[in-house]
Amino acid sequence: MLWKKTDRFWKNGLKGRSGIFIMTVLLGIVVLSGISGCNRETQTQTGKESENSSEEADRIAETYRDIYENAEKDGTLGSLKVMHSIIHRLGQNGYIAVDSENQVDMTGAERVEEFCTQVEAKETSEITVIVVDDHGGFTRYVLMTKDGDVKVNRDYYVLRDDKAECTSSDTYSPYTWEYTEEGYLFFEKYQMSGYDGPSGHTALRVQPLDETCRQLNRQYIMPIGYASNDLFLSDWNEMDVGDINFYDLFDILYSEVYGEESPYVIDENYEAEPISYIPKEEFEQVILSYFRISREVLQSKTTYNSERESYQYRPRGRDELESPEVPYPEVTDYAENEDETITLTVNVVFPEKNTSKVYAHEVVIRPLDDGKVQYVSNRIIPSEDNQEATWHVRRLTVDEWEQWYGKDLSLMSDDDGSFPTQEQIREMGEPVMTEERYSNLKNYEKADAFLKRCQKGKTGTVAIYEVREDGSIGRRKYIFDGSDMFVLSTNAVSLEDNTMRVEYISCIKIKEWEYTEKGWFCYELCVPEPPEVTEIVDGSCLIRIKPLTQEQQELSRQCVAKLGYQGNNLLCSDWDMNHLEDLDYNGMYESLYRMKYQEEFPQDRYRDGIPKEEFENLIMEYIPITSEQIQEYAVYDTENHTYAWSPLGCQNFTPTFFGTSVPEVTDIRKNEDGTVTLTVDAVCDTVLCSDAVITHELTIRFSEDGAFQYLSNKILGDGIQDIPEYLYRIRN
Repeated sequence: MLWKKTDRFWKNGLKGRSGIFIMTVLLGIVVLSGISGCNRETQTQTGKESENSSEEADRIAETYRDIYENAEKDGTLGSLKVMHSIIHRLGQNGYIAVDSENQVDMTGAERVEEFCTQVEAKETSEITVIVVDDHGGFTRYVLMTKDGDVKVNRDYYVLRDDKAECTSSDTYSPYTWEYTEEGYLFFEKYQMSGYDGPSGHTALRVQPLDETCRQLNRQYIMPIGYASNDLFLSDWNEMDVGDINFYDLFDILYSEVYGEESPYVIDENYEAEPISYIPKEEFEQVILSYFRISREVLQSKTTYNSERESYQYRPRGRDELESPEVPYPEVTDYAENEDETITLTVNVVFPEKNTSKVYAHEVVIRPLDDGKVQYVSNRIIPSEDNQEATWHVRRLTVDEWEQWYGKDLSLMSDDDGSFPTQEQIREMGEPVMTEERYSNLKNYEKADAFLKRCQKGKTGTVAIYEVREDGSIGRRKYIFDGSDMFVLSTNAVSLEDNTMRVEYISCIKIKEWEYTEKGWFCYELCVPEPPEVTEIVDGSCLIRIKPLTQEQQELSRQCVAKLGYQGNNLLCSDWDMNHLEDLDYNGMYESLYRMKYQEEFPQDRYRDGIPKEEFENLIMEYIPITSEQIQEYAVYDTENHTYAWSPLGCQNFTPTFFGTSVPEVTDIRKNEDGTVTLTVDAVCDTVLCSDAVITHELTIRFSEDGAFQYLSNKILGDGIQDIPEYLYRIRN
């Protein structure tokens, strides 16, 4: 019950970063046509002002139009050489200018630094910054400050014939504004209320970088970066390569070795046939070209099949290789070593987080005579911010191939390619569950021990599997580094040709977590929050670790599962045999019908009312009440001899997080009078994220044939205060 919600979040929110939760880094340019920020103070230009803006835009375009047109003819538009020429030409004509990728030094940088100083000094000032994109268009930022406040006028232009055409424009007060020690200016616009698109992050490198640093960065660090690989995320060296995921690097480095895109990367719709193995020579040719390690080491760090002489492989979708919200590297210093290696100091720049240094690391490379390179080591430079910083980057990478696609695939049948059952995974000693409500987590002891270690601040990992009704398998690996916890989520399905397909992979930090005395693992994921989004994104999750007894499971399914906490108040109000007047009989009929007949309620049959005998017989079957009492307490039509019924809707139903709670029997007490009292928790896995929003005691009398009747319900403690006011389905 607790996994489907988060799976939808991963699929919609992280695969390709699509869906309403898109969080896109726009480096220096945000093209949101006609949309402006929240709390924006809109400024309507007069005809004269608009004309002046257009004239200035035309002058800017004319400054470099010849370079643009020549580059368009020879196919070099967007190249570094062309961008250098455009930015240099704009600078010669007195403009502050930079490229949108921050790969060319800004012209007029000292004027931007002075403006930032004036902002701090609460002086009045104004500057214009031109940001050129790789298509030849440009964004014109007019930055204005007064009394410490900043306003931004942003206009985006494309070059059309002999004019610059404005395609989007807005004015806003930046939500964030920061000029960093590393020489970056970051500012961010609010989102418009009701708009679910990306918020606008602008990142401008102001201070210049040494050109050699830039060249080293472009040649050795940027081609790998931080997306979908972990080469620069941990400490390693040639003597101990640690847990580097060489499969991810194979996809990235293949084109550098063979001069073409990896044929093993399947398309976005997974229409290409997945390949499970890569020939030994081909895989080693790619990896060993960049790492001075032995074949034996490489084989020990991967899944090598000696009989096939090939490396087992996880097909990767193209959308996994790209992400619009990854940080990017900047080499800020270098040192040539006596052994002819070079040590590069690299800052991780992350515009989405408004930081020019998420963390820093040192990469040692060994340039070779043929112009190629070997990677010798990586070292994370210690910093107080590193623990918080690494999750920003790690959430964008996946380093779990061996455990998920190596060992786990060995569970698959060689005959039909089917996925393992819950029992097969249990026999392997892994924690595994199903989608069935109230089902227990098999091998829960491993997860229980992991969480108890985490409570003591000890590092560790555990993977929890779920075998789903559609035959797919979900896997959540929880990683605790002593301070922060992360969850790596994967889902895979079996295909008809005995191969497998990975539907999504994602990694994200857990904001808060708790392991409760009742055995629930409760946590909240780091998800977008206002003003980044306009609606609440629910990142709360619960997983029952400690098992229920078989009797608790059976009574949960039999006595409370079909009732729940919305549409009727049998479980969320105090009542007994002397106080039956406040129960919502017209509302509970639908729930009792589902309970008795184990089928969906036939709404169309009862829209004009429920016949008297049919209604009363069902109610009296589950509650010892008389016909006269039901007629008095329920909404009854004496002329037509029917009881009113209405489906839940806006007139009689107010959605609440409490209403989504699931009742769970946690204790059973047999009384001297032959009745049974069930202790029931209302478990809420939505925003409330609680293993017991309320706890109540439900007393039941069972007959010898297995039938039962409800006798009373009592909310324990102060729980009644946590229950929203109940809205009756129908009232007289």
